[in-house]
Amino acid sequence: ILTVLAPPVISSQPVGTVASWGGSASFGVNAQGTPPLSYGWNRDGEVLSWGTNSTLTLTSLDFTNAGNYWVTVTNLDGSTNSTTASVVILRAGLHLGLHPFLTFASDVGKCFRIEYTTDVSPTNSWIPLTNLTLTTPIQEWLDTNVDVFLSSTRFYRLVPIP
Repeated sequence: ILTVLAPPVISSQPVGTVASWGGSASFGVNAQGTPPLSYGWNRDGEVLSWGTNSTLTLTSLDFTNAGNYWVTVTNLDGSTNSTTASVVILRAGLHLGLHPFLTFASDVGKCFRIEYTTDVSPTNSWIPLTNLTLTTPIQEWLDTNVDVFLSSTRFYRLVPIP
């Protein structure tokens, strides 16, 4: 009986990615050859002892995960390395905005509609934002839909709802 062994051949290479800090990234390879095939992932020349599958998944990313990844696929007839896939980690998005903060004073249980406009004129049109029922004599409301650093001026009014 003649057994012909086929060395591993990678038919689909890993693809690099850009991911956010705290997020996740995943890439993999498809390989053919005489089974069993084994996989050994590397990052910048360091063997990742836990990277032993055709797919490598990185979770809870931080800046130490950035680098060049590749996999070595091995069987009884040899081994081959994939191309390099780079992982770039972006810093977490942080935005400090300034939002309009409104304070109302009235009787508990009274209902109101908050409206806004960007142009106070005789023909202006007020746009409803929300309805609220006062649960305390003085109540506060924050308009998180607008950042005053990024938007034009908004004017607000409180309309009683019978």
